[in-house]
Amino acid sequence: MMHRLSRSPRGIFMAVSMANAAVCGVLLALQLTQAIWLLNLPATITVGRLGALLGGELAGLVVTVLAGSALWGWAFSRLARTRRRLINP
Repeated sequence: MMHRLSRSPRGIFMAVSMANAAVCGVLLALQLTQAIWLLNLPATITVGRLGALLGGELAGLVVTVLAGSALWGWAFSRLARTRRRLINP
């Protein structure tokens, strides 16, 4: 059952979101915050910038990681759904 869940859009969303958060954690530990901003660029431009203006750089970084993880997870789950529809019409 776990194997089937991992291929579902929800499973892909969770896997990609957690992978993004883990990579961001490693980059933060290596003090490469600029790479985190770049990795999550769509989130940085939107909510990350707003978070940084309202709460400082750390708040902006937290918001960016959360929103970026959600965006990447959503994008990959949509890609998997579209690919599945193309393969099995």
